[in-house]
Amino acid sequence: MEIVLLTGWIFILVLLWKIFTASLSKSSLASEPAEKNSPNQRRYRTTRPFGIYRGPEDWQLRGFERNVFLYASEEGSVSVNSLPFAVIHFETTGIKPFHKHKIVEISVVLFSADGKHEETFSSLIKPGIPISNSVYHGISDEDVKDAPGMEDVLPYVLHLLSGRLVVSHNAPFEEVFLYHAAQRAGLPLNLFCAVDTLSLARICLDIPNHKLGTVCDYLGIGMTGPHEAEPDAIATAKLFLNLRRRRGLSVPQMPLVQESAKTDRPRLLIRRPRILKGTEGYMANVIRLLPMSSLQLDSQSEAAYMDMLTDVLADRKLQREEAANLAKLAIEVGLSAQRVRELNKSFLDRALEMALEDTRLEAEELRNLKVLAKLLGSEGYFDDLKAEKKRRDSLQ
Repeated sequence: MEIVLLTGWIFILVLLWKIFTASLSKSSLASEPAEKNSPNQRRYRTTRPFGIYRGPEDWQLRGFERNVFLYASEEGSVSVNSLPFAVIHFETTGIKPFHKHKIVEISVVLFSADGKHEETFSSLIKPGIPISNSVYHGISDEDVKDAPGMEDVLPYVLHLLSGRLVVSHNAPFEEVFLYHAAQRAGLPLNLFCAVDTLSLARICLDIPNHKLGTVCDYLGIGMTGPHEAEPDAIATAKLFLNLRRRRGLSVPQMPLVQESAKTDRPRLLIRRPRILKGTEGYMANVIRLLPMSSLQLDSQSEAAYMDMLTDVLADRKLQREEAANLAKLAIEVGLSAQRVRELNKSFLDRALEMALEDTRLEAEELRNLKVLAKLLGSEGYFDDLKAEKKRRDSLQ
């Protein structure tokens, strides 16, 4: 009986304590300055990403000494619609770079001001620490054992961001990881103009949550690989183009040029990309993934691509997995989009030479050549040859 009474008194005391602490919390909220709920404060929150870091004091506790991104608002002088932009996305070993978590995959996708895709840069990154969250993004220690370090890739990344608006979904996440990566590499950072599509989606869209997948699904934007840096970056770009039509945003200045950044494209290691056939075929989408400029290439790199292309097209078919392997090889050896087009045409010329070894081009050989040309995105490449064959046949 005494135990029951004692238990009852303890329960009553705990309940009274909770009521007391709750009343204190309400009174402290009521006594906060009125400016917290002023219209200016609300406007500030719509243009400043929130939800991860609550303010400068919170950043400093995490070793984040200054801002890296200057976020767009409704009160700047330069419209974001007039700026070329770069979408960035990181996959990481965790969410706390101030607790030694690091980047394991990076993607930077460049677009013109009108939304035309210009270049894609993606690479796995060797973090130098064990990867314990592979279940989240599918990247393991084995995947990154031969990947470049962030210190090798970051100078070129800064070169790509130079003079562009930076766009990201949950931009403070990329901001703080970029800051800590630059600190470790000893690289200076300019203040980048930026847009956070997560904050923008919260303003524009009334939906249960504003995760990238949820927002893209709501707007009908396809995502080919959730928690993969490059597909997520491309989806974010489409999201940004959609949301900027709904809300006018601007920045207080033109994006700065990163003068000290290196321009040499580093060695890459990528996941095998997801290639969609679309209306233009697999090869057109392979070429879209490639950079505009090549590395300093040797003959072996180009020979490796030509050998793989020969093996892949031996049956005059190009499957999705085969196209993905071609894209992976081309990116890792440093082939540009233009160089791959030239190599593809060299392959077609070689195929024509083989067909003409007996000096006569049969109808079936011409059909096979046209199939190869279509697979490589050059459907009309042999049209003149077809006309010449008709002319010769008519003379016989």
